This record gives sequence, structure tokens and C-alpha cells, in this order.
Amino acid sequence: MVGVINFIMNINKRYGIFFVLLLAFFSQIPARILILDVNDTLYRINQKALFNNYSFAKRLRGYFSALTYMVRGGKSYLKTCYFQELSQAACSSTVDYQIFSDDGVTPLPPLLTESLLGNLTYEQVKNLWYAKDHADIFNKIFEFTFDPTRYVASLEPMPTVDIIQRYAQEKDEHGNPKNYFILLSNFAPEMIAPFKEKFKSTIMAWVGCDDNCIFSGEYHCCKPGPKIYAICYERILQIYALHPEQKDQHVFFFDDQSVNCNALAKYLNEYFAPGQLICAHPDHMENTLANNNALPVAGA
Repeated sequence: MVGVINFIMNINKRYGIFFVLLLAFFSQIPARILILDVNDTLYRINQKALFNNYSFAKRLRGYFSALTYMVRGGKSYLKTCYFQELSQAACSSTVDYQIFSDDGVTPLPPLLTESLLGNLTYEQVKNLWYAKDHADIFNKIFEFTFDPTRYVASLEPMPTVDIIQRYAQEKDEHGNPKNYFILLSNFAPEMIAPFKEKFKSTIMAWVGCDDNCIFSGEYHCCKPGPKIYAICYERILQIYALHPEQKDQHVFFFDDQSVNCNALAKYLNEYFAPGQLICAHPDHMENTLANNNALPVAGA
């Protein structure tokens, strides 16, 4: 028995450090870069807030007006009619690619496109819109979607925010973040400051650096155009410069529109090793992150 104990002690002396290092290696969760859309990925609009700040009588008329459209063809019909109204504005798009609605299929009218690009202020958009007469319901939807204060006030966190919080809290043995976040979103410029203020203790605190917030209105380019992805890659390179260990880890992109995921993969895949860049819908965020803790072995 004594001989067995001595044998074990000799092993501990000889290989103890090796076992400790091996255990630390396998228990460590690799650091990652997470690129995140905002609308319908981290936050969504509370549509019940559409008629807030109106009197009871005006809210009732608004609900009735919206209902008449939805009875005729559902919510999609109401949006189609609203987009047709937006398209009547004297405005043309300045980019040669389509920006899509939340369904990922319907192209945005030029007035909305130019707002997201930062080429039109809210006041300019209002002047173009109110140059024509519109049904009251469309005026209310217009104010809800274009007014920076009302739009940001209506944003509510999705379950993905809780997932991101968990990853934001991961630290290495020196207390440094194990994951880095980049926001990549089509966002009108006048909505950016209210958004940052509202979520300063959550997503903005986790992102940490304003350079890692890429909003279309600030850079005059939108997803799925190539320029905004080139800017995103510049941010990734900046993270690599500060944290070289990141170069061998996964880069994730979560966006609710497949057209945006496909565009990022198209423009950036060549800069990464096979399987290193992973694009996914936010509904699959938790499983995607959990199932891709380590890169596949080269040649496997």
C-alpha cells in the first residue's frame, strides 16, 4: 500500500504541472468575436406602443383604421399599403443595391433607404412625407417608424440579450473579456444617440468601444452592400491587433435576415480559415455558440 502511495506521489511531482496545464486548456472556453445585428436580433419594436401618447379617441380611431386594412389582407397588406405611400415621396435611392424590410424579401422604399443611409434627416423626411396627403393610420405609422425618440423608446430586449450578457461576463484569468462584440446594423443617425443612452448599461457596456458600433447612418452605407462589411472587417483587424490570440477563434455573425448573412459571408469568407466564420439566425444563437466552442482541426 505504501508503495502505491509513493508511486502516485512521484507521478504528481513529475507530471503535476502538465496535468494542471492540460486541465486548464480543456476547461477554457475559447474567446470569440460576435457581430450582432440590432433590430429583430437583439431588440424588437413593441408594436403596442404605436398609438401611445395619443388620446383614447385617437387610439380607438387608429386601431379601427389598422383593423380595416388587416381584415382585407392581414399585417402584410397594411405594410404593403404603407410602403406604397412611402414610395410616393419625391425621393430616389442613391445606392445600387436593395435594402430589405424585416421579412428579408420586400425592398424598402427610397425614403426609408435614404433615412437609414443618413442622407436625409428626420425633418427632411417629414417634409417629403407631408408634401402629400395620407390616411391617418399611415401618418401614425410614419411617426412611429421615423421619429427617433418614439422608435427607440419602443425597442424591447429579446431573449438573445440574456445570452449575450452571459458571454459578456466571461473573463480570462487576468480579468479580461473572453468575447468581443461588434454591432452591425442599419440605423438612422438620429436614432443612434438615444439608442446608446437607453442601453448604456447593457449592450453598449458589453460592446465597450464606440468604434465597435457600426451603424449605417454614420457611415452612409447599409447591409447588404459591400462597404459596411469592409468597415466591419477593419474592426475585426483592430481587435486582432490588440488580441492576437483571437485570430484562431471563431467569428460569429447573427442577423435575422439571410440576405445580410449571405452578403457578409460573400464579402468576408476569403479572409478566414474554412469554418471559422459562422453566420446564423438569432433564433439559433445559443445552440450555434454552444456547438462551436472550438475550431475543427486543420485537415480533419
